[in-house]
Amino acid sequence: MRLVIDLFAGCRYCCNPSLPSNVAILWGEMMKKSYRFLSGPDDAAFCQRVSDALADGYVLYGSPVMVVDNGVRIVGQAIVLPSSDTAKDDPS
Repeated sequence: MRLVIDLFAGCRYCCNPSLPSNVAILWGEMMKKSYRFLSGPDDAAFCQRVSDALADGYVLYGSPVMVVDNGVRIVGQAIVLPSSDTAKDDPS
């Protein structure tokens, strides 16, 4: 338990090159949120963010949304980790 508390205490662990790889992986897994909503202009950068999240283990949740603000298309997509309870209740 002490290790987990220290990991949240600051960057001295995650930026330490001598940090064991299994601890670095644990840190990354602990920081993953079970639900995220990605939004931004409808461009290649947004598509890349969604693609990166899918490659990181997230799945699409529900339908995408789109609004136009001053002539700029803004899109959004909810994503969840498959292990979360929300993935079982996908409305789409």
